[in-house]
Amino acid sequence: MRLATEFASATDQNAFAQLLNDALQQLHEGSVARYRLKRSDFLAWQAIRNTTPL
Repeated sequence: MRLATEFASATDQNAFAQLLNDALQQLHEGSVARYRLKRSDFLAWQAIRNTTPL
């Protein structure tokens, strides 16, 4: 929600947060090139995601 507060207007914050959450849930190894991520960063994020409850 912190990103939504920082980057979206007050009226769009909930929609922005949901959109971001949905995009993160759909992130997969093939997304690395699309979003210009380092593979090591993706793997580190994936490890955290797999051990942290939503």
